[in-house]
Amino acid sequence: MLVGETRPVLNFQPFYYRHEGNYSCRVANSAGDALSNIAVLQAAVVPVGYDPLTVISRSGQLTQRATDKIALVIGNRDYMRLPLDESPLVHTCNDAKTLASILRKPEMGFKVISLMNLTWDEMNQALNIFYSLLGEGVYGVVYFAGHGFEEGGQNYLVPVDSVGDWVPDHAVCAQKILDEMNRYRTELIVFLLDICRKRSNVNTGYTFKSYQFPPTAQAVLGFATCPQSEAYELRQDPNGMYMKHLLKHVMNDTKVEDVLHQVAGDVEAEVNLNQWIGRQRPQYHTTTTKSYSLCDPIVPDKYSDERRKSWLDIHKLPAKRVIKCESDIKIEIRFEHQNWLSNAIVLCLRVIDLGEATFCDASLMLETLPQDVQSLYFHHTTTNVLRQVVQHTGVVPRSLPPQHGGPSQMPVEKISEIYNIQRLKNPLALTITIKYVLKGSHEERTKHTVEVFNFKEFGIATAFHKD
Repeated sequence: MLVGETRPVLNFQPFYYRHEGNYSCRVANSAGDALSNIAVLQAAVVPVGYDPLTVISRSGQLTQRATDKIALVIGNRDYMRLPLDESPLVHTCNDAKTLASILRKPEMGFKVISLMNLTWDEMNQALNIFYSLLGEGVYGVVYFAGHGFEEGGQNYLVPVDSVGDWVPDHAVCAQKILDEMNRYRTELIVFLLDICRKRSNVNTGYTFKSYQFPPTAQAVLGFATCPQSEAYELRQDPNGMYMKHLLKHVMNDTKVEDVLHQVAGDVEAEVNLNQWIGRQRPQYHTTTTKSYSLCDPIVPDKYSDERRKSWLDIHKLPAKRVIKCESDIKIEIRFEHQNWLSNAIVLCLRVIDLGEATFCDASLMLETLPQDVQSLYFHHTTTNVLRQVVQHTGVVPRSLPPQHGGPSQMPVEKISEIYNIQRLKNPLALTITIKYVLKGSHEERTKHTVEVFNFKEFGIATAFHKD
């Protein structure tokens, strides 16, 4: 709630990341009240030294066009069990959310699938969904932030359900992903590995298979650090070291390799000034023979509409519902994607009609949610448990009398965060608690109602569990 804000224009001086979110304006008079459409406010990443008055022309070398742009962004943070010599991660999920928000910008034009905390099966399923959207002329970008290791010249991404020693058998090989992307005749392949590159100290046997960097591909493989080194994150920063500097340059309309070169220089400069950080020097390997930019324009082909429909289907959510309760109370239920993530949503409950009541509050009973959509894998020093966030809209029932002696005034909208929607395999039953006070009474009444949603109403669940 923004107290006293009645101006037609809302200014934030200064603007911080905590101001990001969904905003709406409430208008009320004696006849009733209404909320405006929701406006999404997001911070823009402005490169250091950027001058908006300086017009920088696009390099004449950049002449490529994409038929489409698809990105898969994964952040793994909450690991079920870590080896004794590994530390818990802090910023990887936020790194994924931040990059996803940037790639979705009109200047970039990517259709983004952004996911966090995936198991081995889920990582492979997410990759298959991603591959299905690739094709001739398409730019494909993969970003992974999480635990990783290097073995025999191959780089491995560790899923959150990995237990025991980290071995190639229980991880996802980055070079195999490159090979698969190339099979789909992807025009440009960019793979950014925000992981450590140390060898895994294992005492158990494992199967090793080597995948060569596809020599015919137009591909760029970016590393957050050099071989046998770690990738760092500072707890006081909102992002990891590599992402912190990538955000300054990723929107530059210049060659992909130039972007990564600038990032490497910035990371190394910061590392050299910090005595507590060991060696971290980002690297990249490229086989491109043309000049590609992530900001290259899109010229749709005959498959573009089909890809767009498939991408929208992945992000489909149930339609808004209005439930009519006892005493003509009406409550609106709607779903929205949370913070640019494809597998995290928010459930919004809003009292839209008091009916015969003078007060009403609706909330979701979190403990009744199925375990499938709760985080099953988390390290004890991190938190990704299901939680409820109350959105203080400042709106209270207009008919609530000043002398009301019942419960304290409460907001009419509550937001509950629900994670891991891709794990839904059965109908989602939501138990909603409704507390209300009828006209002429001071007694608070409580009622429970159950709303059921078919898991196929959630596009990401359908995509992960196709027959």
